Amino acid sequence: MKNLKRRKELETMLINKAMKDETFRHDLVADPKSVVAMEFEIEIPDYLEFKVIEEGSDEVCLVIPFTSKDESQITDLELENVSGAGWTAGHLPEFTGTATGTTGTIV
Repeated sequence: MKNLKRRKELETMLINKAMKDETFRHDLVADPKSVVAMEFEIEIPDYLEFKVIEEGSDEVCLVIPFTSKDESQITDLELENVSGAGWTAGHLPEFTGTATGTTGTIV
């Protein structure tokens, strides 16, 4: 639950900036992984995918976070690091297992 709260805080920061800065919004949609890496001064592993979806005036997007009991998936600690709770400037810890993304606001 803590990870989901931290993720939402980071998403809110990015969304608020995108709503105020059209250039940032364009860049975030075009290359979310690079923009997130620059914004939070972190390195993001190549295998981790980020997606940004702009809602239209007649649609609503809902993100359902990934959950798995499969031990080959990322651990809670690794998820905390990805969500930003464990991020430090210029470094994102190495992961074991695999990371699976979902579609939605930012993943």
